[in-house]
Amino acid sequence: MTYFPRISKARGLALLLLLTFAFSRANAANQPNIIYLLTDDMGYGDTGTYGGQFVPTPNIDSLAKEGTKFTQYYVAAPVCSPSRVGMLTGMFPSRWRIDNYLQTREGNRESEQADFLDPKAPSIARQLKAAGYATGHFGKWHMGGGRDVTNAPPFSAYGFDEHNSTWESPEPDPNITATNWIWSPFDKVKRYERTAYFVDKTLDFLDRHRDQPCYVDLWPDDVHTPWVPTKEDFAQKRRRFYESEANFKQVLAEYDVQVGRLIAGLKARGLETNTILIFASDNGPIPTFHSTRTAGLRGAKDSLYEGGTREPFIVVWPGHVPPGRVDTNTVICGVDLLPMFCHLAGASLPTDQKLDGEDMSKSFFGESLDRKKPLFWEYGRNGSEAFGYPRETPLERSPNVAVREGKWKLLVNADGTDVQLYDLDTDQNETTNVAEKNPKVAKRLKEEALKWRRSVPGPVEPSETFEGGEVAPDS
Repeated sequence: MTYFPRISKARGLALLLLLTFAFSRANAANQPNIIYLLTDDMGYGDTGTYGGQFVPTPNIDSLAKEGTKFTQYYVAAPVCSPSRVGMLTGMFPSRWRIDNYLQTREGNRESEQADFLDPKAPSIARQLKAAGYATGHFGKWHMGGGRDVTNAPPFSAYGFDEHNSTWESPEPDPNITATNWIWSPFDKVKRYERTAYFVDKTLDFLDRHRDQPCYVDLWPDDVHTPWVPTKEDFAQKRRRFYESEANFKQVLAEYDVQVGRLIAGLKARGLETNTILIFASDNGPIPTFHSTRTAGLRGAKDSLYEGGTREPFIVVWPGHVPPGRVDTNTVICGVDLLPMFCHLAGASLPTDQKLDGEDMSKSFFGESLDRKKPLFWEYGRNGSEAFGYPRETPLERSPNVAVREGKWKLLVNADGTDVQLYDLDTDQNETTNVAEKNPKVAKRLKEEALKWRRSVPGPVEPSETFEGGEVAPDS
């Protein structure tokens, strides 16, 4: 007869906990770190690897050499707040009543949108945290908080363990928010030092969480205006240069330096082979300097044309993602990030919401994919002045609803007017409207776009009366 020693209840519980911890660590060893480096207002054509000629960008370009570059990546909106909502939630931002940049309460009502992202929405951070990840957000947020919105939920409500963020957040970092505005000369960390600050916070976070996989939003507010590259640029006499090409070049060059510091920091820590690094932008640029920042694509920030929604997207994961590959076929959108990151991290998907995004992560590893579902956008839903619109040329202002399906992209106003159809395989700059030549395609896509637009929630009803005032400028 085999003898099995009796184990006390307490010792048994301790052994169970030890085995559970050992199993979780073995599982975590197969979970890569994920760093999502989101550039603010970067144009498709800003960097050298996407054809930019403003200044050399060797560190950003090196990402494309070490990983895979995509040429058909789209954001969920042509302006920051809804674009970021789409990325975080895996859903079109209009479903959460966010369709413009979040601003004053009055401006939000004029835009028919909420004051902040509902914490009931899905969240990449929440899903990955449940799978054992340490989660951090370092940089711009702009999904609630700032101006006169003082009741936005904290970062923890969306699943983040740690954060250091700008004024447009529920918990701004005092080192970069000395005054009640986006930036000031009185900030302890100056405007031209912010990206370095956020890179430092990211590397420190990784250092302190070596015992578990990490998910990090590294979301600097470069290369968004104002472009303040040096201490001297704080002087009032230099304000006219805050949107100058000369200042932009200096800011872009410094941004590239900080991307290099991030890459070097990962390598020095031996983390590069177990870290997926995503490089992207949240929406198109403004100013575009005569479309050079969009690489000739029509449109800009605040426009549903390609220049406002098609952005850089590079994936680096040594030993897993093919180096030097360029994927010109796979169409990826910001709403795809949640299902993709969950798949890569071994995390479960939300069960209480139907996602709009698709898991396109096979494209990271060398497979060219075709989308199964169309993409939809809206911007400028009621023509209110609370929305910003491109200023450089009237041709950059688009109709307020769009759909992309296969090679076709159709734009139309919500009232059914101004139908524009483009074949992006042959006309990615959207120069020739082919709706009349393809009436069946135009009719079908118009119906799909307007049906989708009717399906998203309507205006947010004000719960109280707010005093009037000027709508704060976009940031």
